[in-house]
Amino acid sequence: LQKGVAPEQATAALAGEEVPDEFHACLVACRRRRIGPFAAVEPDADTRRKWLATLARAGFGGEVARRALATPRAEAVERLT
Repeated sequence: LQKGVAPEQATAALAGEEVPDEFHACLVACRRRRIGPFAAVEPDADTRRKWLATLARAGFGGEVARRALATPRAEAVERLT
């Protein structure tokens, strides 16, 4: 016996399903924490470093976190709707 689901079955089950990517998940985390594009103020270098650390602790890679933090607010809102 083998545990798990066969890759073909998993692919077939997820066909047509919207599976959020890491960038989308990172934007959701930014919105929830009100950081990056969802912050009320423009960050200084120290604040930006803290935001990166927050996202790193949440499990996001540095490149994805930096990209999410640099995303303009209008684009971030559009991607999440």
